[in-house]
Amino acid sequence: MRVSKCCCGCSLKDGCLLLGILGIIGGVGGTIVCIAFEASTPFLEKVVDMYCDNYTASYTVDDTASFCNHDPIKMVQIFFGVYLAVCLIQLIVNSLLVHGARTGNGSLLTPWLVMTGISIVLTIASTCAQMAYIGKTAILSGVISIIVNVVVSGYFLLVVHSHRKEPMEGNLNERQNYGYKY
Repeated sequence: MRVSKCCCGCSLKDGCLLLGILGIIGGVGGTIVCIAFEASTPFLEKVVDMYCDNYTASYTVDDTASFCNHDPIKMVQIFFGVYLAVCLIQLIVNSLLVHGARTGNGSLLTPWLVMTGISIVLTIASTCAQMAYIGKTAILSGVISIIVNVVVSGYFLLVVHSHRKEPMEGNLNERQNYGYKY
């Protein structure tokens, strides 16, 4: 399945460039946030203490107690460390998307396609796990979240895939016109 234009009628190349630039902006923003939180341990300690004081007094949830009793600062730092790695990967992959769209090199679009496919699967899995854990109150919002994620991400996946196919088919047609044989 392929599309011929991106949303709002712009070309597939422009759509890929826009997706890549927005992804780079998100990656830079996420990297800055992660570094800021990793560097500000006193601020993290205040936030975690406030969280543990407020929620353990109000709720009897085992997870809150286990979080607050097992070095929560270390857990938050690990979370931001993993998130930093994801942001750096996002920066690299989106940079490849922009460069590949600019130069017409379809193979540079493949990492973005793979990352987006993995992201869709992980989002569906984590949303289903949250729905199972929280129960009935999260089912409607979880289903809506999954539908929106799959539709939007799937469409952008289709746009990048369609643009990836354009240069390959263009090269094939040029080679056939000049008498190249395979």
